[in-house]
Amino acid sequence: MMLYRILQEIIQNIHKHAEADQVILQYMSEGDGSLHLIIEDNGCGFDSRKITEGLGLKSIRSRVDALKGKLEIDSKIGEGTSFHIKLSET
Repeated sequence: MMLYRILQEIIQNIHKHAEADQVILQYMSEGDGSLHLIIEDNGCGFDSRKITEGLGLKSIRSRVDALKGKLEIDSKIGEGTSFHIKLSET
């Protein structure tokens, strides 16, 4: 359920802020039992050094932390955003 909420929040943020017309979701199961999720959009992007995390990004980060996972967000203005989430088997 927690993973569903993470994806829901990311997709909602893309819909609300990114002005994207494409979203790619990749789900990979690693040999060690870990999961790797990549969510990418072709939206407007943002400068991650200048943006303050709103409730949506904080919620995503706290849920990934609760699952003892790792979250990386890569975004460039005009080039879209990608979320990389790695969840280890516990």
